[in-house]
Amino acid sequence: MPEFDIAVFGATGFTGRLAAQSLAQNPDLKILLAGRDRAKLEAVRSSCQYKPGIRVVDAMDKEAVAALVKDVKVIANFAGPFSKYAHFIVESVVKEGHAYCDITGETVFIGEMIKKFQGEALRTGAVLIPMAGFDSVPADITSFLALESARAKSWVIDRMDHYYKARGGFNGGTLETALAMQESGDALKFMDDNILIPDPSWPPPPPVPHKPQYEPFLKTWSAPFFMHNTNARVVRRARYLENAQDTEAAKAVYQEHMIIGKGPLGHFAAKIMDAGLSVGAALSTKAIGRKLIRAVGPSPGEGPSQLAQEGGFYSGTLLAREGDKVRVAVRMKSKGDPGNVFTILCITEIAKLLVKEKPAMRGFTTGSLAYGHKLVEKLKARGVKITTEIFP
Repeated sequence: MPEFDIAVFGATGFTGRLAAQSLAQNPDLKILLAGRDRAKLEAVRSSCQYKPGIRVVDAMDKEAVAALVKDVKVIANFAGPFSKYAHFIVESVVKEGHAYCDITGETVFIGEMIKKFQGEALRTGAVLIPMAGFDSVPADITSFLALESARAKSWVIDRMDHYYKARGGFNGGTLETALAMQESGDALKFMDDNILIPDPSWPPPPPVPHKPQYEPFLKTWSAPFFMHNTNARVVRRARYLENAQDTEAAKAVYQEHMIIGKGPLGHFAAKIMDAGLSVGAALSTKAIGRKLIRAVGPSPGEGPSQLAQEGGFYSGTLLAREGDKVRVAVRMKSKGDPGNVFTILCITEIAKLLVKEKPAMRGFTTGSLAYGHKLVEKLKARGVKITTEIFP
């Protein structure tokens, strides 16, 4: 029987430290902090309300990782780049039939893990919910609720457009992971719509333009949302896991947009935002560009100030269409920096559910498929506003 409920792996990083402090507010949970540096782990422990245990573990030490996983029910992983540091953790969780969640956006790595370990995970009963933060809980939950409402009305949804408004800071770890993907060549594979679908016969969605667009329902201009390539893959995997034989679901479009503004100024601003994203993407493909980005961006372990975290927010509206008609609108709102406050809220609630509740689906899954409305209600209880509107 595992001694601990949840191990926070990478507890000394910026987001891992925040997660440790959040989980250690629960006296009924036995928390373990795991990382490479004992002194840093002790510092994080001293900042926690209920003092967790400590385990010094190097993610590259396969035997040490296996011993850690045996001792805990759930690994909540914050140590990236995940393609570099998470392989032995995932392998051990699958072998033991335990549970795992993380905050990666590295769909290429997760796709590789699915191909390698999904069969064994289903045999051992392991439950793995990667991308359990701002990547990609809003996309997963809003699409789940929209499609559930549509099915109740016998509507066939052809397209879902998710419109984001957000304010927050940027973490050095997130930046380093993105740059590492470019250096490894994974960024090209990142564009594969079916990167999380192991069945090569499952058809890809029709191509859609990634450019500034006007949304008549919201009466606003938008630019492409930079997290689309991660979130859209998670939404497609959820549809595949629901019914791998439903090729109509495979053809449905899911696209993400950043709300910019209304009128001619909104249109102009959307073009500027789109151009800025293109320049940033181009810079990251060149060694000199990555060097410049690292020089001006936050370093691993760094993140936004407490004031910036508290002043952030996320607001999203997902529009589900049957043909040209909007049938369902799902709205989600949360206070706090999306990449830190909201991410920590999401992954800690998922980790606690993994400890206390039996999931509806095992193997590599998503929060919505494992816990559905239980997760929705947990998020609401933490102050996240989630509403669904139907348009007959």
